[in-house]
Amino acid sequence: QAEFEAARNESLDESVVTPEERAAMPSVGAASTRPNRFLAPYFAEDVRKFIQNPPSTHQLTIDTDDIYEGGLEIYTTIDLDMQRAAEEVLLKALEEFDEGVRSRLERQGKENEFAPVNGALICLDNRPGYEGFVRAMVGGRDFDTKKFNLATQALRQPGSSVKPFVWLAALDSGMTPSDIVIDAPFSMVDAVGNVWSPGNFDGEFHGPMPIRKALELSVNIVSIKLVQRLGMPRVRSYMRDAGFKQPISDVVGLTIALGTPVTTVIDQATSYQTLALGGVRVSPVMLREIKDADGIVRYDYQQFQTKERVFKEDVAYQITHLLQGVCEPVRDASYAPSGRRTEPLGRPRAGKTGTTNDARTVWFCGYTPQFTTVVMIGYDDNRSLGRGVTATGGAMASPIWTEFMIRAHEGLPVKDFERPAGVEMYAIERGTGVAGGTYQEAFIRNTR
Repeated sequence: QAEFEAARNESLDESVVTPEERAAMPSVGAASTRPNRFLAPYFAEDVRKFIQNPPSTHQLTIDTDDIYEGGLEIYTTIDLDMQRAAEEVLLKALEEFDEGVRSRLERQGKENEFAPVNGALICLDNRPGYEGFVRAMVGGRDFDTKKFNLATQALRQPGSSVKPFVWLAALDSGMTPSDIVIDAPFSMVDAVGNVWSPGNFDGEFHGPMPIRKALELSVNIVSIKLVQRLGMPRVRSYMRDAGFKQPISDVVGLTIALGTPVTTVIDQATSYQTLALGGVRVSPVMLREIKDADGIVRYDYQQFQTKERVFKEDVAYQITHLLQGVCEPVRDASYAPSGRRTEPLGRPRAGKTGTTNDARTVWFCGYTPQFTTVVMIGYDDNRSLGRGVTATGGAMASPIWTEFMIRAHEGLPVKDFERPAGVEMYAIERGTGVAGGTYQEAFIRNTR
């Protein structure tokens, strides 16, 4: 009764919120209550598109009314902790890069030339039972202003990140990691008389070297000579088997060795996961299950996900072992592998850098036994990211990959890649491929 009397006697003027007071209220906690704001917005939008317009291979009996009013329970593959890490790590790196560019342009009086850089990151799960699950996806810097998903829609040249598939074809043809190819000036003339004289990133030629070292240093001339030896159509077939979906024209020719055919970030992740899974290609999964309001399963990914062995397990392991070398500093510092900046991850890893002509796009594509992650950075208008060693996949993309993978693996055991029975290890000298050193090299049985 006392509370009732107190309420009845309370002044109405004190209980009414004025327009001025109401206008000030949204400033507290506004960001957390924005309508229609999703975590992982690029991922959520791709899931929505998939449900509304599924590919012909996926039968879904769900209409628009079901999606928005049907009480559906939609289960996805995203891991929000990993997604948060991906967004924080990538966006922080992009902002730091922008700060440096903006400062340089201001010193030159060219502030009007500034444009923000962009990037994408995708992480796929490699663990048994979860293969192909998309655990994190960042498709750009700001979904509110740009809905275009760089991770699934943008077509970019992969640059040198295509080279593992050239080496894969070479090893599957009978070559070994210690086979020698000469890095020397190379020229060829096309049918109309145009001369093509490619070079290496450092502008130098290094003479005879084992193909292991050539991959660790990302030597262009060796990659071109391998394609010349194998034939472009054969290399193209390995790329397609791995997961490259975009058409590759015959006119690409030997430039396929340098990663000139375009691809997407998600296809690049699928291709590298094929290596991580020992030669088994798995289609990526974003949507696990849909149940309707009655609890009936309307979609189950297991009915549609594809798994296919496309490469021999022992050859896939050889490539993984070579890509581990790309990520491992050389003990005597006689040369510097392009992926050495991944060392802080502190666990077995394999990967490859990629830098396109004029550094318009840079990549790092890599994996552990648990996860495959691809990072891509580039401007929306395809302008150059810069010049020299600072504008490369090794300098720009691999640190992002490393920081994200450190966070992604928190609490997970350290695992090594499993060596198949058909692979034998022999001691070699890493830089020359000569037997008798301290580095353990992987050879297919009876090929040493």
